[in-house]
Amino acid sequence: MRGITQNQEFIQLFSENLTAVLCFDITILDQNGNRVSGTGSYQHQIGKPAPDGSLLRAVMKTGRPDMAPI
Repeated sequence: MRGITQNQEFIQLFSENLTAVLCFDITILDQNGNRVSGTGSYQHQIGKPAPDGSLLRAVMKTGRPDMAPI
């Protein structure tokens, strides 16, 4: 199975299309927390990790879409 970074072109195109429909910026991270896709303000951050302590990192760690204690 191909990893998410090997499908980066498709994922970026998907993100751009989704942004056009939903009218908000999108970023997608790989399993290591690195951005493989981004639109708008996230586009210049492709290839960089999501910041430690960010909501994205918390969701990856806990599997919960909030920062509330488990």
